[in-house]
Amino acid sequence: MYRYELLGGNEPRSRKFFFFFVLIILVLFGLSLQYSNDKEPVKMCPDRLEVVPQVLEQNTEQVGKVWDTMDGEGYQFEKEKAPIVLDERFNKLNNLPACGNLAAVEIKKEVFDKMETVKKEFLKCIVPIVNKWKGKPKEKEENTLLTLGIGHDTIAEEKFNRTLPNTKFYGADPIIEPNRQMYSAFGKFFPFAIGREPGFTKFRVLPNQNQKTRAYVFQDVTTIPFLYFVNEILKLKVRLFSQNNF
Repeated sequence: MYRYELLGGNEPRSRKFFFFFVLIILVLFGLSLQYSNDKEPVKMCPDRLEVVPQVLEQNTEQVGKVWDTMDGEGYQFEKEKAPIVLDERFNKLNNLPACGNLAAVEIKKEVFDKMETVKKEFLKCIVPIVNKWKGKPKEKEENTLLTLGIGHDTIAEEKFNRTLPNTKFYGADPIIEPNRQMYSAFGKFFPFAIGREPGFTKFRVLPNQNQKTRAYVFQDVTTIPFLYFVNEILKLKVRLFSQNNF
């Protein structure tokens, strides 16, 4: 009588169990990969964790609405938390040496007479205003401030606006941006230069691309006469000195 056995029938059971165990591990590993791909990735980078939508919403509520931005900096009429760094030219002016004996300087009589005329005309203009509002601390007159040449800097105007809110601001500069954005936050901006005569004149201006370097260059710009700007455009009735007084 013949006996037949399958090929590999004498193979040990331990080897079969080992192959079966490896197969189960591979299946579980594949399922784990598929499950991890379906889940949303978790950001573990510390740099990214600081900037999350919740934090941005809290910051916007504390700071308030910003009207516009320039180079990422918002311009608001709030008290500065940090000291303002002025241009280096201000430090140079503050450190200028003291003047000598002015009495020894010869001043022409013509120049001296002009200075006296300016003083007299100024007093004629300012004294009636002072007398009108003297003794009336609760009443406020309306002020008008003209900025002829903004130069990408409205810090002084912003402080003045907080101090005297009953002030109208008018600014003119041939360089439109960013002067228009900055000045329009509290006043009226005009995109031209103010000169003696109307026309096309070469002016020393601060272009937008030189905002950081503060390098002024000469450019041909449109000019409007000062008297025409004040009387005809702004409709302000002011008394100015005539050329005969000078």
